Amino acid sequence: MANIEIRTVWQKDDPAASHDVVALWDESGAIFPKDRPDRLKELVAAAYVDSKIAGACTARPIDYKVLRAQVFHIRSTILAGAQHDEVLLCLLSSAKSVLQPWAQVHADKRLKGILAIFDSDAYDGLYAEPIIRSHGIELVLTGCTDEGRQIRTIWFDDAKLAK
Repeated sequence: MANIEIRTVWQKDDPAASHDVVALWDESGAIFPKDRPDRLKELVAAAYVDSKIAGACTARPIDYKVLRAQVFHIRSTILAGAQHDEVLLCLLSSAKSVLQPWAQVHADKRLKGILAIFDSDAYDGLYAEPIIRSHGIELVLTGCTDEGRQIRTIWFDDAKLAK
């Protein structure tokens, strides 16, 4: 099994990780060049498999009206391959480990968790379970898009919802 390393870069200046993530976006065609500067400001973590960039995730706060909660909307780019699901789960676990403390320090933003949309057939291996418990996180199915893609939430440990 390949070695997966996660580099957390939330709110940090990491030119090497930024360079690697832009190369990932180039290779995958995931992000339009005009959108890259803003997305790099949202960069949470980069994943490396055997020292090569294999995935990255960005996050931005949104008001998720369905759950009446402020959450981070996380967006991931992961290269296709046998390690796809493992890379995703490592990225999400790392994201929670940095975004949850950040949300606690910035309590005025009222962020309660992380929202992810499984918007690709690449996530099919994870579709069957309503709650995915892995890597110290619980990825809870909280809805589906009109196209049938799953919407999942990782709640922060101290999350409380308002009426």
